[in-house]
Amino acid sequence: MLWVWAFWDIISYTGESSSLKWLWIAGIVVFPIIGSLLYFNTKNKIKGFKTRKFEPKFNNNVVP
Repeated sequence: MLWVWAFWDIISYTGESSSLKWLWIAGIVVFPIIGSLLYFNTKNKIKGFKTRKFEPKFNNNVVP
């Protein structure tokens, strides 16, 4: 189940290059458990896998 989650996470995220995606997919297919654990431990440290920030823009000029 862990490798399915890692596979889905890699496919669904669009922020990285396609060659990096294929490298991670190959890693989790060849080494399912170790590759998945390695992916989840290092994905935020790799350049293409930046964390998504929630930055809402509220309109403060609204008069009730």
